[in-house]
Amino acid sequence: MAIEFSLIIPTYNRIGALRHCLKHIERLNFPQKNFEVILVDDGSQDETSQLKAETFPFNITIIHQPNSGTSTARNRGIMAAKGLICMFVDDDVMLHPNLLLEHQRLHKAEPNLVVRGPVINFASLPCPLDSDDELLASALAASDKLKQTANQQLRQVSGSDPTLGTANLATASFLSSGAPQLAHSHKKGGGLFAGLADLWKEWSGSDWHMFKHFSMNYLCTSNASLYRHHLIAAGLFDTSFPRWEDAELAVRLKRLGLKRRFSLEAIVYHLKPPETWEARIRTAQKDGASAAELYLRYPSFLMRLRSGLHWANSWRNNLFTQGPWQKMLVTSARGESKVFPQKFAQDMLIEKAYLEAGLDRLKRTQSF
Repeated sequence: MAIEFSLIIPTYNRIGALRHCLKHIERLNFPQKNFEVILVDDGSQDETSQLKAETFPFNITIIHQPNSGTSTARNRGIMAAKGLICMFVDDDVMLHPNLLLEHQRLHKAEPNLVVRGPVINFASLPCPLDSDDELLASALAASDKLKQTANQQLRQVSGSDPTLGTANLATASFLSSGAPQLAHSHKKGGGLFAGLADLWKEWSGSDWHMFKHFSMNYLCTSNASLYRHHLIAAGLFDTSFPRWEDAELAVRLKRLGLKRRFSLEAIVYHLKPPETWEARIRTAQKDGASAAELYLRYPSFLMRLRSGLHWANSWRNNLFTQGPWQKMLVTSARGESKVFPQKFAQDMLIEKAYLEAGLDRLKRTQSF
Protein backbone atom coordinates (compact mmCIF):
# COMPACT_ATOMS: atom_id res chain seq x y z
CA MET A 1 0.00 0.00 0.00
CA ALA A 2 1.24 3.49 -0.85
CA ILE A 3 2.32 5.81 1.93
CA GLU A 4 -0.65 8.04 2.73
CA PHE A 5 0.87 10.67 5.05
CA SER A 6 4.31 12.27 5.15
CA LEU A 7 4.83 14.06 8.48
CA ILE A 8 7.24 16.92 7.78
CA ILE A 9 9.11 18.20 10.82
CA PRO A 10 11.79 20.92 10.62
CA THR A 11 13.99 21.11 13.69
CA TYR A 12 16.73 23.31 15.06
CA ASN A 13 18.48 22.76 18.41
CA ARG A 14 15.46 21.31 20.23
CA ILE A 15 16.49 17.72 20.78
CA GLY A 16 14.67 17.49 24.14
CA ALA A 17 11.26 18.43 22.75
CA LEU A 18 11.91 16.62 19.46
CA ARG A 19 12.54 13.25 21.11
CA HIS A 20 9.26 13.54 22.99
CA CYS A 21 7.45 14.57 19.81
CA LEU A 22 8.78 11.43 18.10
CA LYS A 23 7.71 9.30 21.08
CA HIS A 24 4.14 10.52 20.58
CA ILE A 25 4.35 9.69 16.87
CA GLU A 26 5.05 6.10 17.94
CA ARG A 27 1.66 6.15 19.70
CA LEU A 28 -0.42 7.20 16.68
CA ASN A 29 -3.49 5.05 16.07
CA PHE A 30 -2.53 4.68 12.43
CA PRO A 31 -0.76 1.85 10.57
CA GLN A 32 2.95 2.64 10.68
CA LYS A 33 3.42 1.30 7.14
CA ASN A 34 1.01 3.98 5.89
CA PHE A 35 2.91 7.03 7.10
CA GLU A 36 6.46 8.30 7.15
CA VAL A 37 8.33 11.05 9.00
CA ILE A 38 10.59 13.44 7.12
CA LEU A 39 12.79 15.09 9.76
CA VAL A 40 14.82 18.02 8.41
CA ASP A 41 17.64 19.10 10.71
CA ASP A 42 18.26 22.77 9.93
CA GLY A 43 21.90 22.87 11.03
CA SER A 44 21.39 21.92 14.69
CA GLN A 45 24.45 21.95 16.95
CA ASP A 46 22.98 19.73 19.67
CA GLU A 47 22.49 15.95 19.66
CA THR A 48 20.00 16.03 16.77
CA SER A 49 22.73 14.83 14.41
CA GLN A 50 23.03 11.65 16.49
CA LEU A 51 19.49 10.46 15.76
CA LYS A 52 19.46 7.23 13.74
CA ALA A 53 16.55 6.22 11.53
CA GLU A 54 16.88 2.53 12.42
CA THR A 55 16.10 3.19 16.09
CA PHE A 56 12.49 4.17 15.34
CA PRO A 57 9.62 1.71 14.76
CA PHE A 58 8.16 3.84 11.93
CA ASN A 59 9.55 4.95 8.59
CA ILE A 60 11.70 8.04 9.09
CA THR A 61 14.06 9.91 6.79
CA ILE A 62 16.51 12.26 8.50
CA ILE A 63 17.88 15.06 6.33
CA HIS A 64 20.68 17.37 7.48
CA GLN A 65 21.19 20.79 5.92
CA PRO A 66 23.12 23.97 6.78
CA ASN A 67 21.05 26.43 8.81
CA SER A 68 18.73 27.96 6.20
CA GLY A 69 15.42 28.58 7.99
CA THR A 70 12.21 26.66 8.50
CA SER A 71 10.75 27.43 5.05
CA THR A 72 13.77 25.94 3.30
CA ALA A 73 13.60 22.95 5.65
CA ARG A 74 9.91 22.36 4.97
CA ASN A 75 10.44 22.66 1.21
CA ARG A 76 13.24 20.11 1.46
CA GLY A 77 10.86 17.82 3.34
CA ILE A 78 8.08 18.25 0.77
CA MET A 79 10.41 17.35 -2.08
CA ALA A 80 11.65 14.25 -0.22
CA ALA A 81 8.14 13.12 0.78
CA LYS A 82 6.73 9.90 -0.68
CA GLY A 83 3.25 10.24 0.83
CA LEU A 84 0.16 11.47 -0.97
CA ILE A 85 -0.58 13.97 1.82
CA CYS A 86 1.91 16.23 3.56
CA MET A 87 1.21 16.74 7.26
CA PHE A 88 2.99 19.69 8.85
CA VAL A 89 3.91 19.52 12.53
CA ASP A 90 6.66 21.21 14.54
CA ASP A 91 9.37 19.67 16.70
CA ASP A 92 7.75 20.96 19.90
CA VAL A 93 4.22 19.62 19.36
CA MET A 94 2.79 16.37 20.76
CA LEU A 95 0.31 14.58 18.51
CA HIS A 96 -2.99 13.18 19.71
CA PRO A 97 -3.15 9.43 18.93
CA ASN A 98 -6.12 9.97 16.58
CA LEU A 99 -4.62 12.95 14.73
CA LEU A 100 -3.95 11.19 11.41
CA LEU A 101 -7.25 9.33 11.55
CA GLU A 102 -9.13 12.62 11.79
CA HIS A 103 -7.14 14.26 9.00
CA GLN A 104 -7.69 11.16 6.89
CA ARG A 105 -11.45 11.22 7.54
CA LEU A 106 -11.80 14.77 6.25
CA HIS A 107 -9.62 14.24 3.19
CA LYS A 108 -11.66 11.18 2.23
CA ALA A 109 -14.93 13.05 2.67
CA GLU A 110 -14.02 15.94 0.39
CA PRO A 111 -11.28 16.60 -2.18
CA ASN A 112 -9.05 19.66 -2.47
CA LEU A 113 -8.77 20.51 1.22
CA VAL A 114 -6.41 22.06 3.69
CA VAL A 115 -7.24 20.28 6.96
CA ARG A 116 -6.57 22.07 10.23
CA GLY A 117 -7.05 21.35 13.92
CA PRO A 118 -6.51 22.88 17.37
CA VAL A 119 -3.00 23.77 18.53
CA ILE A 120 -3.28 23.80 22.34
CA ASN A 121 -0.43 25.57 24.11
CA PHE A 122 1.01 24.29 27.38
CA ALA A 123 3.87 25.76 29.41
CA SER A 124 6.01 22.76 30.41
CA LEU A 125 6.24 19.00 30.28
CA PRO A 126 4.56 16.62 30.84
CA CYS A 127 1.70 17.40 28.46
CA PRO A 128 -1.92 16.26 28.86
CA LEU A 129 -1.28 13.26 26.59
CA ASP A 130 1.47 11.85 28.81
CA SER A 131 -0.81 9.35 30.47
CA ASP A 132 1.34 6.27 31.13
CA ASP A 133 4.73 5.44 32.62
CA GLU A 134 6.59 5.27 29.30
CA LEU A 135 5.34 8.66 28.13
CA LEU A 136 5.92 10.22 31.54
CA ALA A 137 9.50 8.92 31.53
CA SER A 138 9.99 10.37 28.05
CA ALA A 139 8.54 13.69 29.20
CA LEU A 140 10.84 13.75 32.23
CA ALA A 141 13.89 13.10 30.04
CA ALA A 142 12.81 15.80 27.61
CA SER A 143 12.17 18.24 30.45
CA ASP A 144 15.62 17.55 31.93
CA LYS A 145 17.21 18.20 28.54
CA LEU A 146 15.25 21.44 28.13
CA LYS A 147 16.39 22.60 31.57
CA GLN A 148 19.98 21.75 30.73
CA THR A 149 19.80 23.78 27.54
CA ALA A 150 18.03 26.60 29.37
CA ASN A 151 20.76 26.76 32.01
CA GLN A 152 23.32 27.08 29.23
CA GLN A 153 21.29 29.90 27.69
CA LEU A 154 21.12 31.72 31.02
CA ARG A 155 24.91 31.65 31.17
CA GLN A 156 25.07 33.28 27.75
CA VAL A 157 23.73 36.64 28.87
CA SER A 158 25.64 38.43 26.16
CA GLY A 159 24.11 36.18 23.50
CA SER A 160 27.52 35.78 21.92
CA ASP A 161 27.19 32.04 21.33
CA PRO A 162 24.64 31.40 18.53
CA THR A 163 24.73 27.61 18.71
CA LEU A 164 21.87 27.25 21.16
CA GLY A 165 19.33 29.30 19.25
CA THR A 166 17.65 32.52 20.30
CA ALA A 167 15.36 31.62 23.19
CA ASN A 168 14.81 34.65 25.39
CA LEU A 169 16.10 34.72 28.94
CA ALA A 170 12.66 34.71 30.55
CA THR A 171 11.80 31.45 28.82
CA ALA A 172 15.17 29.99 29.76
CA SER A 173 14.74 31.11 33.34
CA PHE A 174 11.28 29.52 33.54
CA LEU A 175 12.54 26.21 32.17
CA SER A 176 15.70 26.10 34.24
CA SER A 177 13.75 26.77 37.43
CA GLY A 178 11.85 23.52 37.05
CA ALA A 179 8.61 25.45 37.46
CA PRO A 180 5.55 23.22 37.67
CA GLN A 181 3.40 22.93 34.59
CA LEU A 182 0.20 24.89 34.27
CA ALA A 183 -3.04 23.08 34.93
CA HIS A 184 -4.15 21.48 31.68
CA SER A 185 -7.63 20.39 32.66
CA HIS A 186 -10.42 22.63 31.44
CA LYS A 187 -12.33 24.32 34.23
CA LYS A 188 -15.91 23.27 33.99
CA GLY A 189 -18.72 25.09 35.67
CA GLY A 190 -21.51 23.36 37.46
CA GLY A 191 -25.26 23.57 37.15
CA LEU A 192 -26.87 24.59 33.87
CA PHE A 193 -23.55 25.25 32.07
CA ALA A 194 -22.24 21.77 32.85
CA GLY A 195 -25.52 20.23 31.73
CA LEU A 196 -25.45 22.09 28.41
CA ALA A 197 -21.82 21.11 27.87
CA ASP A 198 -22.67 17.43 28.47
CA LEU A 199 -25.64 17.62 26.06
CA TRP A 200 -23.45 19.20 23.38
CA LYS A 201 -20.77 16.51 23.76
CA GLU A 202 -23.38 13.73 23.58
CA TRP A 203 -24.92 15.24 20.44
CA SER A 204 -21.79 16.37 18.56
CA GLY A 205 -19.04 14.15 19.99
CA SER A 206 -16.93 17.27 20.69
CA ASP A 207 -15.99 18.87 23.97
CA TRP A 208 -17.68 22.28 24.34
CA HIS A 209 -14.48 23.68 25.83
CA MET A 210 -12.52 22.84 22.68
CA PHE A 211 -14.21 25.74 20.86
CA LYS A 212 -11.79 28.19 22.45
CA HIS A 213 -9.04 26.50 20.44
CA PHE A 214 -10.82 27.09 17.12
CA SER A 215 -8.67 29.14 14.74
CA MET A 216 -9.58 31.10 11.63
CA ASN A 217 -6.03 30.82 10.27
CA TYR A 218 -6.18 29.12 6.90
CA LEU A 219 -2.80 27.43 7.30
CA CYS A 220 -0.75 26.71 10.42
CA THR A 221 2.43 24.68 10.17
CA SER A 222 1.96 23.17 13.64
CA ASN A 223 -1.11 21.20 12.53
CA ALA A 224 -2.15 21.16 8.88
CA SER A 225 -2.34 18.68 6.02
CA LEU A 226 -2.92 18.84 2.27
CA TYR A 227 -2.08 16.82 -0.80
CA ARG A 228 1.54 17.06 -1.86
CA HIS A 229 0.67 17.80 -5.49
CA HIS A 230 -1.19 20.94 -4.38
CA LEU A 231 1.94 22.19 -2.60
CA ILE A 232 3.99 21.56 -5.74
CA ALA A 233 1.40 23.37 -7.88
CA ALA A 234 1.36 26.35 -5.49
CA GLY A 235 5.14 26.66 -5.55
CA LEU A 236 6.04 25.60 -1.97
CA PHE A 237 6.96 28.03 0.84
CA ASP A 238 8.49 31.38 -0.08
CA THR A 239 11.87 31.39 1.65
CA SER A 240 12.15 35.19 1.43
CA PHE A 241 9.51 35.61 4.18
CA PRO A 242 11.20 35.54 7.63
CA ARG A 243 7.78 35.10 9.27
CA TRP A 244 4.20 34.63 8.04
CA GLU A 245 5.42 32.31 5.31
CA ASP A 246 2.39 30.11 5.99
CA ALA A 247 0.02 33.07 5.47
CA GLU A 248 1.72 33.89 2.17
CA LEU A 249 1.45 30.30 0.95
CA ALA A 250 -2.19 30.29 2.05
CA VAL A 251 -3.00 33.03 -0.47
CA ARG A 252 -1.64 30.90 -3.32
CA LEU A 253 -3.42 27.77 -2.09
CA LYS A 254 -6.73 29.64 -1.96
CA ARG A 255 -6.18 30.75 -5.55
CA LEU A 256 -5.88 27.08 -6.50
CA GLY A 257 -9.38 26.58 -5.09
CA LEU A 258 -8.45 24.65 -1.93
CA LYS A 259 -10.99 24.86 0.86
CA ARG A 260 -10.13 24.84 4.55
CA ARG A 261 -11.74 22.43 7.01
CA PHE A 262 -11.12 22.68 10.76
CA SER A 263 -11.79 19.71 13.03
CA LEU A 264 -11.87 20.10 16.81
CA GLU A 265 -10.89 16.42 17.03
CA ALA A 266 -7.58 16.84 15.15
CA ILE A 267 -5.56 17.93 18.19
CA VAL A 268 -1.92 18.68 18.89
CA TYR A 269 -0.39 20.13 22.05
CA HIS A 270 2.29 22.81 21.63
CA LEU A 271 5.06 23.29 24.20
CA LYS A 272 5.14 27.07 24.64
CA PRO A 273 6.95 28.42 27.71
CA PRO A 274 6.13 32.00 28.74
CA GLU A 275 7.97 34.97 27.23
CA THR A 276 8.73 38.39 28.59
CA TRP A 277 6.73 41.20 27.09
CA GLU A 278 10.00 42.66 25.78
CA ALA A 279 10.55 39.45 23.80
CA ARG A 280 6.96 39.64 22.57
CA ILE A 281 7.64 43.19 21.39
CA ARG A 282 10.55 41.97 19.29
CA THR A 283 8.32 39.29 17.79
CA ALA A 284 5.60 41.88 17.14
CA GLN A 285 8.06 44.02 15.21
CA LYS A 286 8.89 41.10 12.95
CA ASP A 287 5.20 40.26 12.55
CA GLY A 288 4.36 43.85 11.62
CA ALA A 289 7.04 43.92 8.94
CA SER A 290 5.84 40.54 7.63
CA ALA A 291 2.23 41.74 7.54
CA ALA A 292 3.34 44.72 5.46
CA GLU A 293 5.25 42.46 3.07
CA LEU A 294 2.16 40.28 2.67
CA TYR A 295 0.01 43.30 1.84
CA LEU A 296 2.58 44.66 -0.62
CA ARG A 297 2.62 41.34 -2.44
CA TYR A 298 -1.17 40.97 -2.50
CA PRO A 299 -2.56 44.52 -2.18
CA SER A 300 -6.29 44.75 -1.57
CA PHE A 301 -8.66 46.52 0.80
CA LEU A 302 -9.47 43.25 2.57
CA MET A 303 -5.79 42.34 3.00
CA ARG A 304 -5.15 45.79 4.49
CA LEU A 305 -7.97 45.34 7.00
CA ARG A 306 -6.81 41.86 7.95
CA SER A 307 -3.26 43.08 8.48
CA GLY A 308 -4.46 45.67 11.02
CA LEU A 309 -2.07 48.21 9.48
CA HIS A 310 -4.52 51.08 9.02
CA TRP A 311 -5.34 54.48 10.49
CA ALA A 312 -8.15 53.31 12.79
CA ASN A 313 -5.88 50.95 14.72
CA SER A 314 -3.11 53.56 14.82
CA TRP A 315 -5.46 56.23 16.17
CA ARG A 316 -6.82 53.94 18.89
CA ASN A 317 -3.37 52.76 19.92
CA ASN A 318 -1.93 56.29 19.95
CA LEU A 319 -4.55 57.37 22.49
CA PHE A 320 -2.62 55.41 25.11
CA THR A 321 0.92 55.06 23.78
CA GLN A 322 1.61 58.72 23.02
CA GLY A 323 1.36 61.93 25.00
CA PRO A 324 0.81 62.04 28.79
CA TRP A 325 -0.20 58.37 29.07
CA GLN A 326 2.94 56.94 27.48
CA LYS A 327 5.22 56.94 30.53
CA MET A 328 2.49 55.56 32.80
CA LEU A 329 1.76 52.81 30.27
CA VAL A 330 5.43 51.74 30.22
CA THR A 331 5.74 51.70 34.02
CA SER A 332 2.48 49.73 34.27
CA ALA A 333 3.76 47.22 31.72
CA ARG A 334 6.88 46.71 33.81
CA GLY A 335 4.85 46.28 36.97
CA GLU A 336 6.30 49.48 38.50
CA SER A 337 2.92 51.21 38.75
CA LYS A 338 -0.77 50.29 38.69
CA VAL A 339 -2.22 53.13 36.63
CA PHE A 340 -3.18 50.56 34.00
CA PRO A 341 -3.64 46.79 34.36
CA GLN A 342 -0.29 45.25 33.51
CA LYS A 343 -1.62 42.95 30.77
CA PHE A 344 -3.47 45.82 29.10
CA ALA A 345 -0.35 47.99 29.17
CA GLN A 346 1.81 45.23 27.75
CA ASP A 347 -0.70 44.42 25.01
CA MET A 348 -0.90 48.07 23.96
CA LEU A 349 2.88 48.39 23.71
CA ILE A 350 3.14 45.12 21.80
CA GLU A 351 0.48 46.36 19.37
CA LYS A 352 2.36 49.66 19.05
CA ALA A 353 5.53 47.78 18.04
CA TYR A 354 3.56 45.78 15.47
CA LEU A 355 1.94 48.87 13.97
CA GLU A 356 5.12 50.95 13.88
CA ALA A 357 7.14 48.22 12.17
CA GLY A 358 4.43 47.49 9.62
CA LEU A 359 3.49 51.07 8.83
CA ASP A 360 7.13 52.09 8.56
CA ARG A 361 7.63 49.35 5.96
CA LEU A 362 4.60 50.59 4.01
CA LYS A 363 5.64 54.25 4.22
CA ARG A 364 9.04 53.39 2.75
CA THR A 365 7.21 52.10 -0.34
CA GLN A 366 4.79 55.08 -0.41
CA SER A 367 1.86 52.76 0.20
CA PHE A 368 0.34 54.54 3.17
